[in-house]
Amino acid sequence: MRRWLVFAALSAGLFFSCNPSNPVPIPQVSTFAGSGTEGTADGKGAAAQFHNPVNLAFDDAGNLYVADFHDDNPGRIRKITPDGTVSTLFTDPTFSRPFGIDYHMGFLYVSTDRDSTGQPRSSLWKIDVSNGNHTIPVDNINEGRERGLVVAADGRIYLSDRTNNVIMRIDLSGANPEVVQLAGLRGPGAYQDGTGDGANFNTPYGLAVLGSDVLVADSGNNCVRRVTPAGVVTTFAGVCGPGGYKDGNLSEALFKGLQDLAVDGAGNVYVSDNGNHRIRKISGGKVSTIAGSGTAGFKDGPLLEAQFYGQEGIDVKPGGSALFVADGNGGNEPQPYRRIRQVPLP
Repeated sequence: MRRWLVFAALSAGLFFSCNPSNPVPIPQVSTFAGSGTEGTADGKGAAAQFHNPVNLAFDDAGNLYVADFHDDNPGRIRKITPDGTVSTLFTDPTFSRPFGIDYHMGFLYVSTDRDSTGQPRSSLWKIDVSNGNHTIPVDNINEGRERGLVVAADGRIYLSDRTNNVIMRIDLSGANPEVVQLAGLRGPGAYQDGTGDGANFNTPYGLAVLGSDVLVADSGNNCVRRVTPAGVVTTFAGVCGPGGYKDGNLSEALFKGLQDLAVDGAGNVYVSDNGNHRIRKISGGKVSTIAGSGTAGFKDGPLLEAQFYGQEGIDVKPGGSALFVADGNGGNEPQPYRRIRQVPLP
């Protein structure tokens, strides 16, 4: 029985202190899939290969879907079952540079940097997770790069355009897709709270839904912004400016080049703080660091000793037991960082 408990704890991302009389489990960051070797091989755990895993999303059953970005060849959507087995759910010669991804009611919604003809115009794809069948609801959102994508409870889709510094919203409920610019002034990056185009963003990246609002990882401004369905933009956490590293109250905390956000069932917000190579948590009006030593690289181990490199997309496993990280190469070839990492949560 004791051996089984130890094995179960290790599988959950824990290891024990070396005091045999008091084996206290110590949380650790672990690799869930991938070995760092570039490729497209399917398989379990370290046998699987990725090119550049940039984003991910869970379905209700605990399956994880990964946007495997590729600059030249077709991109892929990979599926990882709860036991770590990786397969390719979808790829197509016209499916190029997938990045934003979210799951909603049996379908994945994915944004790509190029449309189905290969032109540099972002498009929205809808993929059935049961069989990989797909449609392209919007084949030309705009000439931008959508990095964040979330689907709200009402089915409306929000996207962040890092090139044009705006937040878009797509409604697929009618006979024709409705695409609107919800917030941000199209043009150079800047910082300003306000409503609609009276607000400014600077390279907005990942998105997350919090209640009826959308949170934005405003990467160039080094802070987290909040957008209401009416397009009202406020600053949610962090000092918007040059950036840095500091835990503490929301109005004093510092981030640097944050990439993505995730929210658990209790309303805690998690931040992929790529510039600081750490995972941060926003809860109870404060920001804290939950994983990462601050050194770029690859290292599994105790939470604050672990190393991340190209940490971009993150998502919380259903039930809230762990946070998963798409730890890719950050677009820096030929860096050997192509893994899906797992961070246990309290």
